[in-house]
Amino acid sequence: MPRTKKNNYCKPRWNADGSFAGYIGSCIDISDRKQTELNLTRMNTILTQTTAMLKKRNDELDQFAYVASHDLKAPLRAIANLSEWIEVWQLLRKL
Repeated sequence: MPRTKKNNYCKPRWNADGSFAGYIGSCIDISDRKQTELNLTRMNTILTQTTAMLKKRNDELDQFAYVASHDLKAPLRAIANLSEWIEVWQLLRKL
């Protein structure tokens, strides 16, 4: 990357008679800083996208777990109901 970005801190300098004499200041190369900021922005974008994708997948997994749990409980409820019917039927047979 060419080093062209500069951060200038300059103050005007005046002569004793009030005429402009020039500037006093410094010039600092901030190319590395700007490149780092650009990289951080890109990485933040990727992180935001990844977080959104993971949230979507977690929501899908939660939905799957809910459905699977319901599907697994249904046969257990049927077995529990059948066992109650058998108990009632056996009690009625004894009468």
